[in-house]
Formats: sequence, structure tokens, C-alpha cells
Amino acid sequence: LLQSARLHNPSTLKSLSTNYESDVLRLSITAGAVSDEMVVAFRENGTVDLNVLDSEKRLNTGVMSANIYSLVTAKATAINVQPLIDLEAIIPLGFNLGANAAGSYTFNATNIGGFDAAYDVFLEDLPNGVTYNLRDVGSVTVTLPAGVTHDRFVLRFAPSSNGVPTVLPNTKDESESNDIMISQLGNEALVQIPGEVD
Repeated sequence: LLQSARLHNPSTLKSLSTNYESDVLRLSITAGAVSDEMVVAFRENGTVDLNVLDSEKRLNTGVMSANIYSLVTAKATAINVQPLIDLEAIIPLGFNLGANAAGSYTFNATNIGGFDAAYDVFLEDLPNGVTYNLRDVGSVTVTLPAGVTHDRFVLRFAPSSNGVPTVLPNTKDESESNDIMISQLGNEALVQIPGEVD
């Protein structure tokens, strides 16, 4: 088999998966040459409990290894398929770093630009009381200890605070109920105009 026949064209693959992955978030941690990634997907057939759609994490146990995963009923998962987001979703994160892998790690939501714009994605550092909006900051660098960490970070998905007003009042006469209602429905805006508007 020729080398050229084995190569994939990444731009073709990306264009095929762009719409499909608007409900998928990929989160990586990196420290120099050490890195790992986990995935959270939101689907109609997803569940909050461990099921056949989830993929349990196979931990790399080397002394310089780094493992990031979501916790589903106390199990480490590399792929976590959750139900569609109702109001918000909170995903506990876990880490397992090799004996010599403690240090400074950078979190990066590698596909944040393609994730559903209706939701902001927050990385919350619980013991330190710090919350990062990954849409705003892009990446976050923290210090992680060697060993297993399960109670420090969560991902929180919440409705976007994009500043779009939900009600535009009718300025003609406040006594009339002709308010124009604008609400967000996924990646679309729903505009409701009651009665006749002058």
C-alpha cells in the first residue's frame, strides 16, 4: 500500500463531522509532550448513568503518564454520552497522573468553536473557587499533583450569556401587550410578534 493511500485528508474529515459534533466537547490536558483527551457528547439516547454508549477509560500507568476522564457513577470514562442538556449539565472530572507527571497542565477545549453556541462551557476549580468560561479564555493552566484527583474540577454546561435580550418592549404604548418576544432555540432565534405591529 502506498503511503499516499494511507493518508487521510483532515479537511475532508472535518467538513463531514462539523455539524455532527456540535453536541460534542473535547477536553484535553497537556504538559509538554504529555497529553490526553476526553469527550462529552449530548444525545437523545444518552444517560447520566454508565451505559453501552460510554467508553470506560483505559488508563496509561507509566510514571510520566497523564489521564483525564469524566466520572460516571464512579467509573472513569474517555467518552461520556449524556442526555440532551435541559437547563444545565455538570460533569465531574478526574485525573490520574503518573508518579513523575505532577506539574503544570493546560486544559484546552479543542473544538469549543464548533460546540453548540447556545451553551457556555465552564471549567470549575472547586476547592479554589475559580470558574473559567472556556469560550472566553480558550485554555486554562493549572498545577496538578501526581496520583488520582477526583474532587477538584467539574465541567458545567449552561445557557449562553451572549447578551441577546429576551424581550424587546413596544415603545408605542406600554398599556398594549404588543411586546416582541425573542428567544433562543438551539442555534436559532425564535421571534414572536403578537397582533399587529405599527
